[in-house]
Amino acid sequence: FCVFFSFLFFFFKQKTAYEISACLVGSEMCIRDRIQWLKADENGRKTRMRTHVRYCPRIVFDGDENSNESWSADMVNIQYIKEYTTIAILSFLSEKAPFEKLRSGETFCLYEGDRLVAKGEIMDFGSEV
Repeated sequence: FCVFFSFLFFFFKQKTAYEISACLVGSEMCIRDRIQWLKADENGRKTRMRTHVRYCPRIVFDGDENSNESWSADMVNIQYIKEYTTIAILSFLSEKAPFEKLRSGETFCLYEGDRLVAKGEIMDFGSEV
């Protein structure tokens, strides 16, 4: 019975956000970025972003604002480094997204619908989480 129960537990165990971040779409590497969240009085999010929870905002890279090109980001905040600043793991939901833009120094904005909620910068690439 214990062996069967253990099998079921590990077979059907839900992945945590940290485990999900290691297999974000199209990414075998960990792409870390720094996110500066807008405060509620700056028309940002009314609630603080939680860590280790998958989040999929719309992402627009600097220079693409006038091209109407935006993508759905796939990210997990892994830690707060200041009250409104997080380090996150980033990728895209679509395999057709511009993965070439995920390079150190690239800057972007995050939106929930049409509302700007954060600005970010790609920090570096690392090994799998």
